[in-house]
Amino acid sequence: MPEVLTADAGPPAVHLLQQVIASRKAGDPLAPVTVVVPSNYAGLSLRRKLAAVPPGLANVGFLALARLAELLGAPSLAQAGRRPLSPAVLAHAMRGALAADPGVFKEVAAHPATERALVRAYTDLRALGPPALEALSRRSERVADVVRLVLAVRARLAPNWYDAHDLLQAAARAVRTGPAAALADVGHVVVYGPRRPSPAEAGLLDALGDRATVVEARVDRAAPLAADEVVGAPDPDQEVRAALRGVMARLERGVPLHRMAVLHPGTGPYPLLVSQHLAAAGIPANGPAVRRLRDLVAGVALLGLLRLPEGGWHREDVIAWLSAAPVLDQAGRVVPASGWDDVSRLAGVIEGIDQWQDRLSRFESAMAEELAALGEAEEDESGHRSRSRLERNRERAEGLRRFMGELGAAADPAGRTTWAAYASWAAGLLDRYLGGEARHGGWPEAEQEGWRSVRGALDALAGLDAVARGEPVEPATFLRALDQQLDAAAGRLGTFGDGVFVGPLTAARGTDFATVFVLGLAEGTLPAPDRHDALLPADAATTEGSDAGHDNGPEAEHDPVAEHDPVAEDQEDLLAALAAAPERVLLWPRLDPRRGRERLPSRWLADVPADRHRTIESFAAGAAAAHPADTPLSLADYDLASLARWSNAGGRAADHFLVGELPRLATGLEAAAARTSPRLTRFDGLVGADASAAAGLGAVMSPTSLEVYAACPMRYLLRQVLRIAAPDKPEEILRLRPIDKGTLVHGVLERYVRTLLDGQPRDLGRLLAIAHQAFAEIESRGLTGKPLYWRYERELLLRELRRFHDEDRLSPIAAELAFGMDGEAPVTVALDDGRALRFRGSADRVDTDPAAHDALVVTDYKTGGLTDYEDLRRNAEVDPVDRGRKLQLPLYALAAADRHPTDQPVRARYWFTSERGRFESIGYPVDERVLARLREVLAVVADGIANG
Repeated sequence: MPEVLTADAGPPAVHLLQQVIASRKAGDPLAPVTVVVPSNYAGLSLRRKLAAVPPGLANVGFLALARLAELLGAPSLAQAGRRPLSPAVLAHAMRGALAADPGVFKEVAAHPATERALVRAYTDLRALGPPALEALSRRSERVADVVRLVLAVRARLAPNWYDAHDLLQAAARAVRTGPAAALADVGHVVVYGPRRPSPAEAGLLDALGDRATVVEARVDRAAPLAADEVVGAPDPDQEVRAALRGVMARLERGVPLHRMAVLHPGTGPYPLLVSQHLAAAGIPANGPAVRRLRDLVAGVALLGLLRLPEGGWHREDVIAWLSAAPVLDQAGRVVPASGWDDVSRLAGVIEGIDQWQDRLSRFESAMAEELAALGEAEEDESGHRSRSRLERNRERAEGLRRFMGELGAAADPAGRTTWAAYASWAAGLLDRYLGGEARHGGWPEAEQEGWRSVRGALDALAGLDAVARGEPVEPATFLRALDQQLDAAAGRLGTFGDGVFVGPLTAARGTDFATVFVLGLAEGTLPAPDRHDALLPADAATTEGSDAGHDNGPEAEHDPVAEHDPVAEDQEDLLAALAAAPERVLLWPRLDPRRGRERLPSRWLADVPADRHRTIESFAAGAAAAHPADTPLSLADYDLASLARWSNAGGRAADHFLVGELPRLATGLEAAAARTSPRLTRFDGLVGADASAAAGLGAVMSPTSLEVYAACPMRYLLRQVLRIAAPDKPEEILRLRPIDKGTLVHGVLERYVRTLLDGQPRDLGRLLAIAHQAFAEIESRGLTGKPLYWRYERELLLRELRRFHDEDRLSPIAAELAFGMDGEAPVTVALDDGRALRFRGSADRVDTDPAAHDALVVTDYKTGGLTDYEDLRRNAEVDPVDRGRKLQLPLYALAAADRHPTDQPVRARYWFTSERGRFESIGYPVDERVLARLREVLAVVADGIANG
């Protein structure tokens, strides 16, 4: 057995290590000594610390135990023809065992979560010998099946593969039976600050015997937590800011960045938050990788592409993939993802390669027809359709259609059955859509390395044919295996010693710093809740009869102390991290912003004296950097602190020197002051008289645009002036939208009425035939929503059209009577002050009424309900234009009278051709009284627009 020496964690343990190394060298400075360390970071830290103390270090190696086991055990395993076991090989072996006999997992055998859970169980049970596994099998039927699958996987892998457990056993055998020369380069082994070893690790240490010494870095879990300061922050973001401000404060005091560490629990928002704030502040950092390969551009692009077919080529998935990486088109240019999003949305694409092709092709044709309709003009009368926009949309639709056609063929793995074939296919997709390696010279170094690592992951998957035993590979299986391969750390962050060390608590064991900041000291994070494996009992890994790592050694006895206790492990990790530095700052968040719940400080903070606690009340309080321990992170943070202190001291923010240097800050302060004042300002909607030109007040306008202003000037500003509108996504359409129903019905009735104008008799069959043709057209555009809703809407529309046919008794003389467009003169309304407003539009139909001596009747179809027209129905005699919200009828009447002169007042009506509207009509004769009210309202609206 190795000699075990103990000292308190921190400097005492490091000093003891130094003494042990010196004693094992026995006066020979060049005698080899190997120090087994908890991590590579601990090795680098210890090497630098010990080398700086006379007599320094010579011929002392610092290795993790796994690396020592590889040096000692890998040669014999390689000689036996066995290779290192990769996660992909283990997962494949587990899939094979499940497929052969799933047992109680039959119903969920194909689910990825089942495979992941069983792979985890394999790792947990790997150290147990046959007696322990047999005892475990008696717990339940489920556990028995888990053990059976683990043994099946062991049997399948044993001839050709080895894992960490096998490697440790092989290293122990090499120590016991190998030639002494094999250990000459290793020399005496000093194991420093280990966590509780696994049985196989203990077996290797036993084999080393007196050739090894264990230096235990003791932590006292019963002692109060040693903290210089405890900071309570509003949330994790402010917690990270507080820690990094503390880093900057100590940097000002002369503590080098490489002597400070920011540690976190390893989960939750902390790794990403710390990385983002450090990058924003320009503070160099090092430590374990924050991101996985799947999070880098190459991983995102490849996984996203391979998932498109299983998602049915859904539009949102395709656009998300195009937007997530610099995907290349056929000409090798980065695709216009935003533009392709627009045209695919306008084309009504939802999912399916065939739909992409069909609807984009239809959209191209529609754009070509609109371009032809423009003739030589650069834009239409409304100004909403320009030649340049139509041409751009047509070109984008054509490019996207061709791209999707190629992509659909390229992403089809048909005919591939081996891992090598799939890996080669995936590598080809990566090259095609991201370009070859030569193209990535401008990428960040981490992304370039990520690209190479993803290609390496594909090479590793190609090697699975050696274990597949000729079994054909399904696309879903390949994708699952690739996803597992890319769930690996993406390199590392920086170089150790260059900047602040950032990492999980476990990475700090055995390191040496001047100051450590520990984040996340809240209940539920540190300590974390106990999460037992769903497949195994909590004490599965410590069942009696565990394999201690000897080939034929005695079975290890059950040790209750060694049972898995996650709270105790978290506490030991925390204490070991705190031992790495003489100054310790602990932080915790009072709120979980994702769940909106209050957090409680960790139970371990209760023993820290009250005078060492401080609280950051808010973002503003933290930004003020009033506490000596806080220094701004960056120039922007410094400016914010300066402004906060100025305001807190009673100064007016508008008088601060930054307002003169930062125009955006000046504008923001002006906006804040204006919004709280009683005056109407540009920040409340007073946009200035120039808005009349932007709104086209002097041009030909549509009645509905002014109706929008009368109802809501802000909506008018957004829609008519700024042209801002929320885009409608075809995949979000559940049922036929009211606007699309209106367009559909108007189109059907126009086509039908034109047949009457051509002299054909009224005929219900012809009306319904036109409707069915229109139904097919709107279905092809993806505007009808879910099939079940659409079946109901079709039947409803057909009922409403039948009733229209029964109730229509007027004699049409015009359909879609245009004015101010299509070469027709606009309707001009002269206001009392001399101004003239011109309007464009199209009246749905103009009829003569045989029952009223052929008086003209103008009809505007409405396909919705009556709710928005109740005020007009009640007050038509008093206010026929409803305070400007219903301008269409008198303007349509003026257009009809201009085209079909008459001595009688034109009657104008809204006809509700729907069951919701009960086929009622709301209207009135457009006489001088109505026109006077129209002029009055138009003057008010025009004044409002002209004055901004």
